[in-house]
Amino acid sequence: MIETDIVNTTGGKVQGFVSDVYEIFLGVPFAKAKRFCPPEEINWEGTFRAVHYGPRCWQAPRKMQSISKEKFNMSDDCLNMNIFTPSIKGKLPIVVDIYGGAFQNGGADKKIKTGVGLLKGEQFVYVGFNYRVGVWGYLYLGKKLGDKYKTSGNNGTLDQIAALKWIYNNAAAFGGDRDRITVIGESAGAKSIGALMVAKESKNLFHSAVLSSGGIQSIRDTNTAHEITKRFLKILKLNNIEDILTVDNDILTKANEEFCSSGVSTCYFGPVADDIVIPTDWHEDIKSENGWKGKAVIGCNKNECGWYSYFAQDEEFNTIAKQLFGDNAVYAENEFSKIASDIDEKERIQKKCDILSDYMYRTHTYKLADTLIERGLTVWQYSYELPPALHALDMMALWEEEVPEMLIKILSQEQLKKSGDILRDMYVGFAINGEPKFTSKWLPSTKEQKYVFRINEAAKVEKLNGSDALMDFPEEAILLK
Repeated sequence: MIETDIVNTTGGKVQGFVSDVYEIFLGVPFAKAKRFCPPEEINWEGTFRAVHYGPRCWQAPRKMQSISKEKFNMSDDCLNMNIFTPSIKGKLPIVVDIYGGAFQNGGADKKIKTGVGLLKGEQFVYVGFNYRVGVWGYLYLGKKLGDKYKTSGNNGTLDQIAALKWIYNNAAAFGGDRDRITVIGESAGAKSIGALMVAKESKNLFHSAVLSSGGIQSIRDTNTAHEITKRFLKILKLNNIEDILTVDNDILTKANEEFCSSGVSTCYFGPVADDIVIPTDWHEDIKSENGWKGKAVIGCNKNECGWYSYFAQDEEFNTIAKQLFGDNAVYAENEFSKIASDIDEKERIQKKCDILSDYMYRTHTYKLADTLIERGLTVWQYSYELPPALHALDMMALWEEEVPEMLIKILSQEQLKKSGDILRDMYVGFAINGEPKFTSKWLPSTKEQKYVFRINEAAKVEKLNGSDALMDFPEEAILLK
């Protein structure tokens, strides 16, 4: 193994290793986590050997492992990052990748393989980091355990802020330019970026963003967050609420797994408008001149919730909507009722999937784009439309993953690669040059005229006249009174 030079950081000295095109630093600590508490600053003696991935946050990965056969370590001490840089002596743009996983699972080690996706020796520094998920990152205990735990519903977001601060403060040590930080994320990663746009401490820590399949919809009010906590505690069955501070992680993991065992658990966890980390008036903040300022690429998949068509029956969709949206389900139910009764079940199911696709994802990407455009910010909009254009299919294309077995009959690896190449050009161009490729045809949207970049095996730009999604849904995905 060829070692890098020793790098001095705000936490201590770090040494990684050299690959063909990168200097790589794995598992670098950026903060320390204590259960249900905000992240704390971390320092170490000697030189940290950054040659192995660090552990992920505790999570319930059993079903996920049965599909992907992932193996990874888990720990309370999970706040670490992976850095890939072409040279520690450069001054390159930085891409910070926030993983998705419904705020329930995931890790910075999941998709990183050199030579695929974004990691093909392009001239930018790539950083992925772990943050707390599930009950460890987003269980709101402020009403149960008092002020010491008042930020517990946002500890995952505070981890993200701590990571961004560390990257900002140490950018130069790894050959990065802290004034050119692009944050990218898909699904919960995109929703995380939406929350970071309104969080009090993070607005100035990144200057551009790519949001795929997410806006600001995962922020919930404290009443909704508290109701979700009560439901989780019923599963945990503790005699004393304070026992949650010391109960074994295996017990918490099993309870978390049971709580999230349903295919409609996507909205259970997420940031909280606690007026400490995220203001209660975030709706106004993002619209104001004090809101986040930067460039953005915002998009989604055309058939985000089409996964439900593979296993859900027509009569189940009202229940699915109720579980996803709580009291906001009435908006979906109202749209369901407008579907013609004389069409066959397959078509009815697809139409209901389209409605869920909008209210879960598409509506919120267009709403956020509209808000930023209205403020005069530079925003490019896209729609990933390679059939079946399901949720996360764009990320499979971008990161050159294999076609899932269930889709092999309708989607080839070659098709996926062609669309992935387009996505890759989009990301790389935006990170390095401040605008995605195809810019001569793909213009930023303005108040007067919006454009959408439609990605299939090939791509085309269309003027967006009217709306590409249902727009009458509230800004919060889930509401529980």
